[in-house]
Amino acid sequence: MRQRHPIQNVYLLAVLVGLIGLAEVVLAHEPPGASEVPKGLYIATISDEGDIAGMSVVILDAPQPAVMIRYEATDMLTVYDSNQRPFLRFTQNSVEANVQSSYWKNLPQSQSYEVTGGNRWLQVSGSGSFGWVDPRLSRTSQSQQDSQTQWIIPVRKGEHTASSIRGRLEWRPLITDFTKSGH
Repeated sequence: MRQRHPIQNVYLLAVLVGLIGLAEVVLAHEPPGASEVPKGLYIATISDEGDIAGMSVVILDAPQPAVMIRYEATDMLTVYDSNQRPFLRFTQNSVEANVQSSYWKNLPQSQSYEVTGGNRWLQVSGSGSFGWVDPRLSRTSQSQQDSQTQWIIPVRKGEHTASSIRGRLEWRPLITDFTKSGH
């Protein structure tokens, strides 16, 4: 094995010290021009997918967590809003949203669609997969940081099989604030 020359070791040490110093500066300050940088975010996790054959559920991590369901069964799957009204209907080939659900206004499709009295369901996906920002996976109160809560999304397969997707919502800080410690 080839030995390093002592000068190479000193050079390597100087580079490492420089990188550590740079990392501290980067982590200690907001990016130039940034305002209202969040101190953390809420992380949603699934504890129970609901045991519905043909349904798979994932959480889409983002500043505001979202839910994505993929459905591959023959019976229709209905997702309910927090008022126990049908919100989404899944089949193998499409997903429809109930424009009369209180959650309809949270979907991007609602911005370009005028709700009329005759049509209740609108197709929002041409496949059996759909993701949305669900209000049950968010918190607006800053006083509830450092806490964990449970969330539930009721679902029904066909006319008989009722279940629910369950999980947790937990606050996680993004970085340590070095500026308060005198750096």
